[in-house]
Amino acid sequence: MTAVLAAYCWPQSLLPGQTVEVFVTSSAAQVSIEILRDGPMVEIKQVHEHIDAGEQPVPPNASAVGCAWTPNFECKVDESWRSGLYLVRVRADEQVCDAFFVVRQAAQNSDAVDGIWVLSSSTWHAYNDWGGTSFYTGGHSVARRRPLPPGFLSKADPATHRIARYQDWTKDEARAFGRAGYSEWSMAAGWANWERLFACWAEMNGYRLAYALSEDLHADPGLLAPYRLYV
Repeated sequence: MTAVLAAYCWPQSLLPGQTVEVFVTSSAAQVSIEILRDGPMVEIKQVHEHIDAGEQPVPPNASAVGCAWTPNFECKVDESWRSGLYLVRVRADEQVCDAFFVVRQAAQNSDAVDGIWVLSSSTWHAYNDWGGTSFYTGGHSVARRRPLPPGFLSKADPATHRIARYQDWTKDEARAFGRAGYSEWSMAAGWANWERLFACWAEMNGYRLAYALSEDLHADPGLLAPYRLYV
């Protein structure tokens, strides 16, 4: 029997003081959860052990309608947490999976940063074929309330980052990528493939950026107004 472990967060974008829920399906009865701010220096914010889990049903059309799972855990974003991308790392036995949320900058604190950086999260979801099809494999709508495939949020060496020239790989390199358990679509989109590189470069060079998602830009016409720079 194949072990099951996957997770997603909702909402995926929030402000300090707001609460995010974590939704997990696992063949293990309990999981542990770490909350990390990702970047050049990974910051461990919280660690929680013995979180009740178990398998949750995956709808046959999950890619279009989402999973609608019962939340297993919730976390209030501390007022001190910097804007950024936060990984929610779920562990069960020897398995690990990641989910994510973004902490935005409060508009009244916009003068504390150099600009706002909107992540291409709509592209991540367009390539997401977890639980069904993506826009590139026959889907006509994609749900955000479901996990991202392995490799979109993190990859271990030597399979890290820019894999745009996937078709130029040798057969051995391609097989190694598959054996590592990563989705081949994570070569084309995802935090781990593109944005993380820029996040590390920007923070190491002293740039202070507020983070947001593509969906925030769509939902809030005034999102960019407080900032001098939009990336």
